[in-house]
Amino acid sequence: MTRKPRSRRQQEALYRFLVIGPLLHLSRKERSAEIARILKSPPRPPDGGAVPRLSKRTIQRWLETYRETEGDRLAALEPKVRKDWGKSKEIPPELLAESTALRAVSPRLSVKSILERIEHPKKSSTARRTLARSFLQAGYDRRDKRRRILERDGGGRRPVNWDLESWEADFPNALWQVDSTPSIWLAAGRHREKPVHLQLVNLIDDHSRLIVGGGFVEHLGVVDFLSLLVPAIARYGCPAMLFADQAKIHKSAIVTKGLPRLGGTVVFGTVGHAPGHGKIERLHQRAQDTLEEDLRRSPVDTVEEATRFHEIWREHEADEEHSQTHETPRARWSRIEGNARIPSADELTWAFRGEKDGARIDEVGAIRLHGRIYEAPASHRAGAPRKVRVRFDLLDRSTIWIEDDDGVHHACPLYRVRSHTERRTRHPAPETGLTFRSLFDDTTKED
Repeated sequence: MTRKPRSRRQQEALYRFLVIGPLLHLSRKERSAEIARILKSPPRPPDGGAVPRLSKRTIQRWLETYRETEGDRLAALEPKVRKDWGKSKEIPPELLAESTALRAVSPRLSVKSILERIEHPKKSSTARRTLARSFLQAGYDRRDKRRRILERDGGGRRPVNWDLESWEADFPNALWQVDSTPSIWLAAGRHREKPVHLQLVNLIDDHSRLIVGGGFVEHLGVVDFLSLLVPAIARYGCPAMLFADQAKIHKSAIVTKGLPRLGGTVVFGTVGHAPGHGKIERLHQRAQDTLEEDLRRSPVDTVEEATRFHEIWREHEADEEHSQTHETPRARWSRIEGNARIPSADELTWAFRGEKDGARIDEVGAIRLHGRIYEAPASHRAGAPRKVRVRFDLLDRSTIWIEDDDGVHHACPLYRVRSHTERRTRHPAPETGLTFRSLFDDTTKED
């Protein structure tokens, strides 16, 4: 009895016919001599595989089966299939049906992920290998899985020749990687007029494989990137290096000049070479197989809801044992916990604010920046124009700051026309010490 697939059984039937073919038209004496010769030097399988173990009784049994069969004799030479083949005695039928239905709608999910997403009292005692064999018998093998994914995604993708040589940073926070990839769609509805294709951003520590930050954004810009990077630095500290690709948001002066103020630097990968040797790319694939499959099964309406799913997913991934390091990412990163320098809120505030050298203050103390006019403080006004360094917020342009060489900042509000009453200086009347009641009080009169 066997559980081999049909293609393998047909190959074995052809080999058995190759063995008994020379014996079909021989006499009994000649057949015994030929069997002895076959046992001494058995033929090799056509596919180049290993030669199976043969015996005289086995060859005679194959010959009898072939001669006694009236129909398809070649099919009769195939190994017999067990009657209970495809029916698992170890997996409850309800669990198998629920798992198979989930595999059909979410082919990217692994067997482990499928068991995590179903509710059954015996799922903890079900072996993943047994469930995988049941999927194979039901027709959900790896080739079928790839075919279903290609059909759903609309065809194959362009292959990229990445350099995936094994390599990692020496210690946590020595190197972070950042990358983005197209992700799920948000449907049109009460939140938006047209469907939106979200971008998934992931930040990963190279040594520990810990996902330190990330989330979903609608249109990835510098502000969106900083909204994911700054919280990660505030929680885990600033990395010594940040590997990024050649995207414009990564090459922005706010990022390339802001990270060195915290003690890090931005390093760009070359074209056709994965900066982190494929770690962030494999993380994106794992996110497609788990996180995005969950979001397709339970659609969300807003980016904030999708990002909350991402937070739960990365906390779960932090406690999963990595296949290469054989440790959990959280345990690996904890080696630097307590020694990582966490920047203060004031450092983070000023590190990633825009900067412009050579801004001009004119004779009347006006600074023109981004099409607006700001008022310089009295300490920086002079009779002649002068140039200074100014800092500005990406989101709030109502105020800019002049930064001196010693790091002191001076606020410059947006200029607006003041009314006559605001410009006039009012001097308070001198106090006389008299009150209205004192004028009519007899005790205060002079004798």
